[in-house]
Amino acid sequence: MWNPWRAFSMTPMWPRRRHGPSATWVLRRPSTASSVSSAGRKNNFERPPPTPWRRSSGTFPIRSASACRENSPRRRKRSIRKSCAPGGSRRAMDSTGGNGGSGGNRFRGTVRLSSKRWRRSGDPLSNPPGVSTIGFGGRCPTDSSRPDPSPNRGRENKPMEVVNPTPFLMDRMVYLDRKAAERLVVVLKGTWSVSARGEISVAKKQAPIHPGEEFRGEPGASSILHEAELGPAKPGTDVFLNGSAMAPRTGTRSMDVSFRVGPVGRTARVFGERRWNTVMGIESIEGPKPFESVPLVYENAFGGKDVSAEDPKHHGEEARNPVGRGFRSEKSKAVFDGALLPSMEDPRRLISGPGQGFEPVGFGPVGRHWMPRRRYAGTYDAKWMDERAPLLPEDFDDRYHNAAPAGLVAPGRLKGGEPVEVAGCTPEGRLVTHLPRIEPWAKVLVGRWGKAIRLELDSVTVDTEAMELRLVWKGEVPVHREVARIRTIACLLEGEKA
Repeated sequence: MWNPWRAFSMTPMWPRRRHGPSATWVLRRPSTASSVSSAGRKNNFERPPPTPWRRSSGTFPIRSASACRENSPRRRKRSIRKSCAPGGSRRAMDSTGGNGGSGGNRFRGTVRLSSKRWRRSGDPLSNPPGVSTIGFGGRCPTDSSRPDPSPNRGRENKPMEVVNPTPFLMDRMVYLDRKAAERLVVVLKGTWSVSARGEISVAKKQAPIHPGEEFRGEPGASSILHEAELGPAKPGTDVFLNGSAMAPRTGTRSMDVSFRVGPVGRTARVFGERRWNTVMGIESIEGPKPFESVPLVYENAFGGKDVSAEDPKHHGEEARNPVGRGFRSEKSKAVFDGALLPSMEDPRRLISGPGQGFEPVGFGPVGRHWMPRRRYAGTYDAKWMDERAPLLPEDFDDRYHNAAPAGLVAPGRLKGGEPVEVAGCTPEGRLVTHLPRIEPWAKVLVGRWGKAIRLELDSVTVDTEAMELRLVWKGEVPVHREVARIRTIACLLEGEKA
């Protein structure tokens, strides 16, 4: 005898699996005949042939058993795309369970599949905006102008959230390493005000994070004022000094400027204006003149270019400081008489005659195309163009990211709390302070996994003109092929002691 409870039955299209959705159900409608034969019941409640389960996500239409038998899986996949598109040729079923036509024992609708579980579309919490519930679980867009979204693994894509409860500035970037793997860099920058007695406090106005180099004058032809802080982490901590040598008394012609942060430091001899004087073919140094202040920039250090030779082949430059002064090529035609000498030199090796070349002395960032930083960039030849471009060459050295001059790169990492001493750059003559003791952390949530990383001290800048102390921390997380799944980036401070 015919069971009326089987008038509307749900038959699984796919076999049950241990993982993933247990089944996708097909709705059947009874025959209109008063008596249903065994053959009729077989047609109405026939189980379609099993199809291998494919773990995926998206919106799949519910189709009748006859349609599943007639079409192959590949052909059915094509019809799914066409039927799910706005304005498709097939009409979606209305809320009463019918298909809008006459005779129909064909039911059409859509069901959401998730890699974690099967989400009933009849649940009002599972319906995104613009999607209505149909029958016993089908869904379709109610407005063609608002198509059904394509969530990632059954979830809607959400914008990345950046959480920064610290008083400092935070930024992030993604870059490709030498193996073409994507890495996320979290950058945190803090600014402190420094008093004349060396007391530090968090500045009310925080210095911005510089995405690229900022030059003092023409880009590429002048020294760098601010280095690029939005980039890969450095193998060691850079230490910079921005300021001017200030004469301790009136009539000062030369003085020493010393700068030290923890285990690294440098000393330079600063002079007033000096020029070459030629008398009867003999060159001598005239000066130095008294000065009040001399900027500690690479334009005042040894270096520069010499293009005085007639043959361009004999033109040259000081690769370690092409923006300085005092450099002469081997076949130079430049006139020595009246030429300026460098204002900053190494006190252990002072210039005593023309044609001498010494190591430039500076306290600021070194240009990317300067030596020895350029040596770490690697080899960019025809082989690199054919096999590696646009990736970094195989002989690329991470020390290229360090912008501090020799002697101002910490061999490991500065931890915070190191003493800071600057002599000759303040009206008081000497500034003694220390780095703040801070251990920042970053928490990164990518999809369903997260990671907490410690941000390492990347650079330290002591600015005696603005009386500020600026610190930059960085940390990296591998996110290869998961950049679009980054959900949250948060920075936290474990401890702060002035």
